[in-house]
Amino acid sequence: MRTFKRFIKPKIQAVIVPPDPEKRVFSKKNFIFVALLFFLTLMTIPLLQNRQEIRQRADVIYSQITPEFYCLGLGGVDCQGVKTASEAALGCVGLSVTDKAILNKRYVAQYDTIAGTIVMKNGCKNTFNVQEIYLAAKDPKGVIHKFVPSGGANTTYPNQTVTIGNAQLAISPNDPTGDWTAFGGYVDQAGKVYAANTTTTFTVVEPCTTLTQSKTIVVDPMTVIVPASASASVTYQNTCKVDFKLQGVLIQATDPKGNSYDFLTTSIPPAPVTLAAGSTVIVRGTRSFTTADLLGTWSAYGAYQSAAVGTMSATWHTDVTKGTFTVASRAAAPQVPIATKSATPASRSATKSPPPPAKTVPKLAKRMVLFDFDKSDIKSQYTATLDQVVVYLKANPTAKINVVGYCDNVGTTQYNLGLSQRRAQAVESYLTGKGVAASRLSVSWKGEANPVASNATEAGRAQNRRVELYN
Repeated sequence: MRTFKRFIKPKIQAVIVPPDPEKRVFSKKNFIFVALLFFLTLMTIPLLQNRQEIRQRADVIYSQITPEFYCLGLGGVDCQGVKTASEAALGCVGLSVTDKAILNKRYVAQYDTIAGTIVMKNGCKNTFNVQEIYLAAKDPKGVIHKFVPSGGANTTYPNQTVTIGNAQLAISPNDPTGDWTAFGGYVDQAGKVYAANTTTTFTVVEPCTTLTQSKTIVVDPMTVIVPASASASVTYQNTCKVDFKLQGVLIQATDPKGNSYDFLTTSIPPAPVTLAAGSTVIVRGTRSFTTADLLGTWSAYGAYQSAAVGTMSATWHTDVTKGTFTVASRAAAPQVPIATKSATPASRSATKSPPPPAKTVPKLAKRMVLFDFDKSDIKSQYTATLDQVVVYLKANPTAKINVVGYCDNVGTTQYNLGLSQRRAQAVESYLTGKGVAASRLSVSWKGEANPVASNATEAGRAQNRRVELYN
């Protein structure tokens, strides 16, 4: 008979150990410790509730030791009297201006634009968030004008700079003239506006519409023996404080009866051009005088055209100071002595006057008229160029010129050929409308052939959309 003794669970006897008086769970010492901990906890609760104030007070103390910890007073940024409770203790906390606003011009005209740059820096040891960083200007009436674009929201880090570059401000004709002040600033996360008290001054003036004739017109030669050519030159200076936009130039002369005649005129630099303040332009012209011109004293003078500005249209200005010269005929040829009977045929032939020199027609310096993309309309800025060609053709009745149209390489070859034809014919129509005979114009068109610049860039393609005039 098997035994199952090994499967019988042994009886468990419980042994009760009496507690050790030296190892009590809640002794008197432990009670004192717990009570002290509870007391300290009660004392800490109000401190935690005002932890922000405590931290600010600590920061004030630390900032007195190391003032660079906070951007106190913004280093040139005016808080404009707007402060929170914490700012009242700490001063303005934010960005500082590293330097004054940098502007691209000291003087700016109404209808014109001024550009500027401002750099703001976080000189703190903490990050600072802003809604906007801006460049602005205050006019003489106290009105604030913002440049565009401004900077968007930014989180700045210690010693990080934020730059607003090439911000533009358009000056309208209604804006007051006088000194303006440009400054930088920012709008913080609470929507408060801060402006720098370090400013840059610029002056708004009226547009420059006239030039000064710095030298009286000079005609060479002073006595023109027809048939012959004469040249004239006159110098103009921009005495304004802002740029002058020169549209066209001309030299004219009046005969003894008051009839006006144009010289074939060019300028250095070539018009149309923008003349900076203090710069000059030299205008030169030539004209061929014939026996059909009246003899006597003539008056020469220069004229220039100011470009349209805003609501002001382009205007021609004629010099008040004029230069005089004389147009005269050739002196009578000496009388041929009467040959005696002893004179030989050779001696009689020696007394004949030489034939007059053949008259040469001056060449027309190449002119170019540029067009907008896919357009054949003549832009107003090139009417002065075509008027010079008209003057040349009228001054030289036997001269003929070539009128050749071109375009860039955008589009099909066939379309571009037709576009260059329309451009050439538009120039032809302008010249014939000014009284030039069509027989004196050799009109042709060559599409996208013979580019004068690369068609890989927009600037190059703009130069290739053209009509050339030359002989």
